[in-house]
Amino acid sequence: MVLHFERFLAWLTSINLFLMMVLTFIDVLGRYIFAAPVPGAYEVTELMMGVLVFSALPLVTRHEEHVAIGLFDGLMNARIKQARDIVVSAVGCLIFGFLAWRIWLLAADTARYGDVTQQAGISLAPFRFFMAAMCLSCLITGLGLLIQQLGAKGRQLPNHR
Repeated sequence: MVLHFERFLAWLTSINLFLMMVLTFIDVLGRYIFAAPVPGAYEVTELMMGVLVFSALPLVTRHEEHVAIGLFDGLMNARIKQARDIVVSAVGCLIFGFLAWRIWLLAADTARYGDVTQQAGISLAPFRFFMAAMCLSCLITGLGLLIQQLGAKGRQLPNHR
């Protein structure tokens, strides 16, 4: 099940990025050659960028590929690194939980008020619900990693960072 979800997100992210490139190419071509840009292209690109970032976020979380700086890694022993990883995972879970909650409330308000983009008239609620769901997915993934790290406390884990 997890593998299917991961493949779906990888597919969604890839297709979305490709479609963003196609839309940008057509918009630039239309703007500079035919003096006729794609109507609403800027808004659609903004929405697609949100889908791109939030669909990739669970993949990054699952593979522990968030940006990390190993400035002091050489000064830490294995136990301190494990403790650091547990703290970082716990804080990440708190952040993703908070984001999922706040974005879900924003999405509910957006749906209630019927907010749409100005030019294209695209409803914003589905995109915000998607973002909240992806943050929830990151929370669940992070909790799984945290449980794994807590279970391995005392044993040395391979360092992924």
